[in-house]
Amino acid sequence: MRFLLGKFILYSHAVLLLFLFSTCGRQEKDVIARVYDQTLTIEDLQDRIPVFDKDIDSILIRQQYIDAWVLRQVLFSEAEKNLSGKEKDFKKEIEEYRQILTVYAYENKLVNELLNKTVSDKEITQYYESHKSNFNLRQPIIKINYLKFPVGSRKIETAKKHLFTPNRTEQDLKKLKEITASHTENSYLLDDWLLLDDILKEIPMKTEKPSFDKNQTLEITDSLNVYLIKILDFKINEGYSPLNIERENIIKSILQQRRITLLDSLRKASVNKVRESGEILLY
Repeated sequence: MRFLLGKFILYSHAVLLLFLFSTCGRQEKDVIARVYDQTLTIEDLQDRIPVFDKDIDSILIRQQYIDAWVLRQVLFSEAEKNLSGKEKDFKKEIEEYRQILTVYAYENKLVNELLNKTVSDKEITQYYESHKSNFNLRQPIIKINYLKFPVGSRKIETAKKHLFTPNRTEQDLKKLKEITASHTENSYLLDDWLLLDDILKEIPMKTEKPSFDKNQTLEITDSLNVYLIKILDFKINEGYSPLNIERENIIKSILQQRRITLLDSLRKASVNKVRESGEILLY
């Protein structure tokens, strides 16, 4: 902390000194570093650091970028003085890199315009079944119903009666949904598998090695809320990760496959079109 404070003080002094010098067409108050005739401004940092805020952004992140910029300017100046014209000739490499970036931007534009981004449930299921070995369960999952009440709620006892019953009926579920509509802070009454880690972010079930039994019921109270919990099922590192948990990953994989196929098709079509025009000659 003392190091960062000292660095910040030095940085502040540097900014103050830079304020005394003039720059070509730039407002001096925005200049935060200078090496020879090169300047770095607040606007430059805003362009290069995501979600940059000159008032609250991390001093350390800014200073790391400024240090890297200063080093680059110093070394570039030395290289300019000590390399021959031939050694500094990068026209070929620059042109190749420009072509790569231009093609990349063009292909991204085409894909965004042409790619079918709709993925059906049937496709998701087929992908899951044909790639099941990729979905080995690697973390605990849980089927759970819970209701989160503010402490003192008059509906807690009624909810316990319907949630904790061993053989819950449709009438019980209907009553629970009526209660959640206006009396709970949060709830979950579906029969889907969920990641235990996600549940632990919502419910304060404190345990280092979690293990639960089917149909186990829990009532947990903290300073603000009462949690009524029914465990429907639980798995630790056994079998395959359920489809509903992998759904988003599967959609991403399907779209990536479509992207690759579309790009391959577009590239072949472009080459064939120019070849048919006679503008491609191979010797």
